[in-house]
Amino acid sequence: MEKMLTCGEIAMRYGVGKHAVWNWIRKGYLPALKLTKRNYRIRQSDLETFEAQRYAAQMSTGYYIVT
Repeated sequence: MEKMLTCGEIAMRYGVGKHAVWNWIRKGYLPALKLTKRNYRIRQSDLETFEAQRYAAQMSTGYYIVT
């Protein structure tokens, strides 16, 4: 079974608050499984895809992408 991460774990990884992670999910940037109103789980593979897309955007623009 694939590793699932919480919004808190992702927030710590990027140095942002949980609200930023929730916004990424709501905007469709980061796919997630919704367990309850404010409780999500994100697949490791989805996070890796998210990171690759952010890296590609950074390389093409020369700027770090913050959403």
